[in-house]
Amino acid sequence: MNDFENILNYYKNELKWNPPFAEALSKYSPEALKGYLLMRESVQRGHLPKKTRELIFTLLDSLDDETSGAKSHAVAAVEAGLTMEELVEAFAIVTIVKGINVLCKSGIEAIEAAEKRLEDMKLEARKKPVKRFSMIVAVHLFLIKNNKILLLRRFNTGYGDGCYSVAAGHVDGDETIINAMIREAKEEINIDIDDSKLEIVQVMHRKCEDHERVDYFLACKEWTGNISNNEPHKCDDLAWFNINALPDNMVDYVKGAINNYINNVSFSQFGW
Repeated sequence: MNDFENILNYYKNELKWNPPFAEALSKYSPEALKGYLLMRESVQRGHLPKKTRELIFTLLDSLDDETSGAKSHAVAAVEAGLTMEELVEAFAIVTIVKGINVLCKSGIEAIEAAEKRLEDMKLEARKKPVKRFSMIVAVHLFLIKNNKILLLRRFNTGYGDGCYSVAAGHVDGDETIINAMIREAKEEINIDIDDSKLEIVQVMHRKCEDHERVDYFLACKEWTGNISNNEPHKCDDLAWFNINALPDNMVDYVKGAINNYINNVSFSQFGW
């Protein structure tokens, strides 16, 4: 049987109990150990939920006054989702048949061990940092001149290559939306924009295949510097297009955002 170690590890690691019989049986009667572990393996892989299985072991060990086993199984039961109410109710049922002595001996110690483990689990849960849902935030520049908008054709990026978009990028930590747009404009098309010349004209909540994003679109009609392609490894064309006659090969959500801008739509949702 290949799973001897798995069953023994269940005793040692999960129940914190090193079975005293394992070494003797493995030395003098390996077939007996094999038979016992085979039976245990079938139980471990059986139909009962783990919390129910551990509860049964708790009750049986308590009836035999096996305090260590009862406590270990009770702890494993609450870790698997058994409530204190369920544990105590099960003991109450046993006392109806076997008498109150079940509780006065190993039973009460098993209950106390389970109660302590539940308290420890609550403390651990409070200490564990909560992972909150987060979204990627990006900024996009609508650079406008004489009813035309500057578009960049994506190249070798792995997303939307061959399609036109606008100067854009992710918001870094510890920077405002406005400052992020100013930085991206300088990095991508070599222009300087005064923060007073930027206007947030649209916010888009966008659903992608495996994440969500919040996209800010900012319009600008005044800037300084000569426009140039600072990232030829990611962009193979810079061109002005009539804002009412956009090319067909455009990144879909950006084209939608431009149309929203034309129609004075300040908030949109895309990909839902």
